[in-house]
Amino acid sequence: MYNRKSRVVVAVYLDVAFKLEAYDFHENSDLFYKEASDGVNVMVIGSYGQWSDNVALVGGNSSLQILDWNGEELSWTVTSKICAMVLLDNDKDGENELVIGCEDSYIRVVKRGQVIQELPETGAVVQLTAAGDAKFGYALANGTVGIYDEGVRIWRVKSKQTAVSVAWCGDALAACWAGGRVDWRDGGSGRALRRVQTRGAAAAMLLADYRSQGSADLVCVTETGEVVGYPLHVENTGFPFHSTKSLPSEDDRLAITELFSKKQALLLELQHYEANSNVTNLSDGERNSSAMPTNTRLQVAVTCLVDEKFEKKFAVKYRTADRALAKQGVWENEEIINDDVDGAAGKSKYIYITVGTSINNVATNYVPISSAGLAVERVERAALNFAIATNNDTVVRAAVVLAEGVFPGETAARHPPKDKLRPHLFLQLKPPRDVPVDVHVKALVGYPDSEQFHIFELSKQLPRFAMYTLASESSKKSKRDGQVTFKITERIQRICIWLNQNFLLEKEVEPETDDAKELHVDLINLRDKSKLALYFESDGTVNISTHDIRLAGDLVQSLALYLNVADLQVSQEIICLK
Repeated sequence: MYNRKSRVVVAVYLDVAFKLEAYDFHENSDLFYKEASDGVNVMVIGSYGQWSDNVALVGGNSSLQILDWNGEELSWTVTSKICAMVLLDNDKDGENELVIGCEDSYIRVVKRGQVIQELPETGAVVQLTAAGDAKFGYALANGTVGIYDEGVRIWRVKSKQTAVSVAWCGDALAACWAGGRVDWRDGGSGRALRRVQTRGAAAAMLLADYRSQGSADLVCVTETGEVVGYPLHVENTGFPFHSTKSLPSEDDRLAITELFSKKQALLLELQHYEANSNVTNLSDGERNSSAMPTNTRLQVAVTCLVDEKFEKKFAVKYRTADRALAKQGVWENEEIINDDVDGAAGKSKYIYITVGTSINNVATNYVPISSAGLAVERVERAALNFAIATNNDTVVRAAVVLAEGVFPGETAARHPPKDKLRPHLFLQLKPPRDVPVDVHVKALVGYPDSEQFHIFELSKQLPRFAMYTLASESSKKSKRDGQVTFKITERIQRICIWLNQNFLLEKEVEPETDDAKELHVDLINLRDKSKLALYFESDGTVNISTHDIRLAGDLVQSLALYLNVADLQVSQEIICLK
């Protein structure tokens, strides 16, 4: 709704996603009827930018329209497909900005038609809600909900269900899930405060004065048509209690529960320290089944795994004809590619061969399943090698790695057989997008003969451009394909710091001399082996040479944010391939 002539309240009605109608329900008349060729996915109404009166902001499949109360178009901007929008003062300057959630997994903050901030997420952004000064809550299609404060995510949680709607309830974020569950989470920590379950699958949720008491309630609608209202805060509806001693509040009970859990954890840790105090003086036969040295630490390291013969190797699927050979597995380049544990003949295997090798000469004991041979599957050998290791003779029995947007289902588990236990485990990571990734590790650590293992938890953040590594001399770019050019005034030393913080490099980039004014860095994209070159000239000119325009934009934004540059004039040269 929005005001017309400061008097009439106007309702805007969406029709079949391609038509827009404004209706004055006070005077029972149509105000305007407008075609929306780009579709209408979401709409918000309020004051925005230079317009003091309320305007309608319409998000479509590829554009953002701003309309006045007459239906006249005030502004039009190209965007990604918009799934959610909310108006709030994100930078606390007294003027509303527009926060839009897009299908391409980005949350964008728009100020007067310009995107001033881009927040990458791990799924399509389907819900947004204002959550106080410069804060907003969000929900993703993959079941994640959370809160941002001035562009910084302060917490997030993930569920197997999808959030139908989110709403801000004063000091908590309420989320209505597709299965009918409604929960309230603390706005500062994400801790669950309250949960209720409706009697059917949820269809929608909104804030409204459901009880006509002059205050908002949380109203949920199920798919069967049932409407249920909940107070924003837990109300004391019990019988009167005429005593000087009051009942503990919900917050008090939660605090007591949390303190009791910490007490139990500390007592258990103390027992472990006492059990492990004499481990170093005992032999293997005398050692307790759950004992472990007190100085045991879990360590992680990330390196780029690059195969120089990446372009020349393919995988060919074979079926074993010999049971004995099937039990041994296939060995190629001192690495076991596939191992049939049961050793049964007829199992499928993959072996890697060089392009041009005759299939008949690969192995006489293997029969190709497909006559296509080389066309079966290509080897993906370039990735990030994630190592999990202990600092002594203990072993990593199993590990669970959580990295949103990297693994199917967000998690990966590694549990080697008992005869192959080592103090380390290796895992390959391949982030699909150039965004920072938080990797959380939970590992079972102990001795090979232990019956009980200790759980270690560790977190590590991968830099935004982790999937780029320094190019070898033979693979450096000989010419500049396409260029994005701009000028900055900054020392090369600070540029090197930005490179080392945002890229995962084998060795740190440093200027050749203390007074160096130029820098040239050649990189390779591990995803597709494409080349990237960065040129920093003595006059402040920066050239980014790449065929990927999104990568160029991400690099410009990252560098400008690091150098705190608010305004940057950028030119682009596009090379068309015929």
